[in-house]
This record gives sequence, structure tokens and C-alpha cells, in this order.
Amino acid sequence: MHTDLSLYKHHIPMHAAGTFYKSSGLIKPKRLPGYLFGGISLAVLIGWLFFKLCDFLSFVYLNFILLFGVLLLSIIAYTSLRMYSRSRHHVLNIFLSIIFCYVAWSAQWSFFSMQWNYGFSFLEGTFNPGATLQIITRRMVQIDTEHLNRTAGRFPFSGGLAALFYLVEFIGFMLPVAYLWEDRQYYCEGCDKFYERKEAYVTATDHFLTHLGEEGDNRQYRFLPLIQFYGKLAPIYKRKREVIKVTVHYCPKCLDNNIISVSTFEQQPDDDNRNNATLTKEIAITEGMYIEKVMAEIIIRKFA
Repeated sequence: MHTDLSLYKHHIPMHAAGTFYKSSGLIKPKRLPGYLFGGISLAVLIGWLFFKLCDFLSFVYLNFILLFGVLLLSIIAYTSLRMYSRSRHHVLNIFLSIIFCYVAWSAQWSFFSMQWNYGFSFLEGTFNPGATLQIITRRMVQIDTEHLNRTAGRFPFSGGLAALFYLVEFIGFMLPVAYLWEDRQYYCEGCDKFYERKEAYVTATDHFLTHLGEEGDNRQYRFLPLIQFYGKLAPIYKRKREVIKVTVHYCPKCLDNNIISVSTFEQQPDDDNRNNATLTKEIAITEGMYIEKVMAEIIIRKFA
């Protein structure tokens, strides 16, 4: 009798409704070198862009605007890289995120060092923390010297104040780690694919919460097919109101092991008449819980 081994290879364990998603911690060994090399390369590129822009826009206070750009660019770059790596190992992901953010920060100092002829090679200035600190110290001394020389007039602040700027800069470069701390992408191990998501809103919150209370502690959200959902919220213009957002995460290939997340928000009035539906004060009710397949399929169709 012939046995199709592919059925075992792609077997997807079914998770009981009411249980919660946990990352498997798996690592793709073939993708790990690309994950590491790609992350360091992107970090060096981000550091170089910051160096070039700061060198071009010499007004120091504009650097804080550039720093915000670095924050956004880093989040986009490292999130995309993590999705490519398909690593579900939380500790590894966080460790590499810290490395990438640090390298971006130290690389821009290394580029400045080479421009100022401080005597450090790129590799030493980037990957040797002691050398990076020496570069910063030399820069502070240089600023103090020129600041005390009133005829130069180049720096309107002292080296001590510059150190405060550099501390803020370091925090800005490292902030993406806080965003990347949580692995926000659910993953289907059997299909080797990230989940997709659909979401909709409930404005009749009392009706929703009454049904939820009737389920007690063993909530399965079986009442969701009875609820009216809105794919987009219309703006309000008088008083704020409570809304509930329901998000269904699902694997588009197997449609098994569907996950639900539910949160309450406050929708703020649109005082500026910009047709906005601003949501604030999120309170999570349920996050990352498996639900029954039949009910999930109904909700996905309802949200389409």
C-alpha cells in the first residue's frame, strides 16, 4: 500500500478554540545568514544616509527631524527583513534587532570619523564600542574648543550640551527595538506562510458586550455572526463614542487555525472636518485566540 508522505510533511496540528497562539521558536537556518548580513548592510546604509543628510543640512537642530526619519526607516527595513527570515525565535529576533540598531548608530559615527580624520577605520569605528566612544569624546572636545574660541563662532553650544544631543540621538537609533520587541506576525507552520488579516468595527458596543458577558469565562465568540460590522468607521462630530474592533487572522492557504483579536477604542470627534475617524485609548479584550473554523469562515466572508 502506497503512503503519501507529503500528507505527514504538511500536516497541520489543529488548535482548540479558546487556546492562544504561541510562537514556535523555529529558525530557518538557510535564511539566517541572509538575515544577519542583510540586517547589517541595511544598518550601515541607514547610518550612511543619516551621515550624508546631517553633513548636507549642517543646522544641528534639523538633525532631530532626520532622526525621526531614521526611526521610521529602521522599523520598515528591519520588519521587512524579519518577515524574509521567517524566524519565529523571539530572543534571536530581539538580539539581532539590537545589533542592527546599534550598527546603524555606530556606522554614522564611523563615517563622520573618517571625514574628520580621527584615525579610525570604518570597521573599528563601527564594531568597536570603545573606538566609537573615543570618536564621540574627540568631537565633544573639538566643539568645546571652538565654542570657547569666540572668534570661531561655529558652535553656539558646549561639548556638554552636545553630549546630551548625542544621547538623544542614540536613543532615537535604538527606539525601533521597542517596536520590534513583540512578534506581531502570526505564522502557519504547516503551510510555511504568514497569516493574513481582516478587520471590522462594531458601533453597537452594548449589544456586543452583553453577548460577551453571556458567554462567561469560556468565551468563544460564537455570537459574532449575529453582530453587525462596519468595514470603515464614519467620522463623528459631537461626542466621542466607544467602538470595538474585531480582527481575524487566517492562513490563506489552509484556512485552519484561525485567530481572533478584539479591542475597544474611543472614537474622537472630527473637529477639523477632515473626514477622519480617529481611534484612541485601546483596551485589549482578547488577543491571539484560536476560534472555530466554521465561525471564522463566516466572519471572514462578513468582513470582505
